[in-house]
Amino acid sequence: TFFARRLPAIEAATAEQLVTATRGLSFAHLQEILRLSGLLVLRDGRAARTGDDVLRAAQLVCASHENALRAFPARCELPIGLQHIRRTRTA
Repeated sequence: TFFARRLPAIEAATAEQLVTATRGLSFAHLQEILRLSGLLVLRDGRAARTGDDVLRAAQLVCASHENALRAFPARCELPIGLQHIRRTRTA
């Protein structure tokens, strides 16, 4: 999996949790989970990332993704702009 290749020391159980938790996310989201887990380590002043760091980062990214989905309005039925209005010629 994505995480197993980039984090070879990750436990199999943690990798399975990540697969389940991140189902449906984009590759960019997965990369953001890696970055964010590293930032969590730095914030705490530690030298190594743990499975808990990656799981916490996954929770944060998934929550942000869900919030973004809820914030986008439903698709508009009418086309944007004036292209849908037919012009008529008057003499």
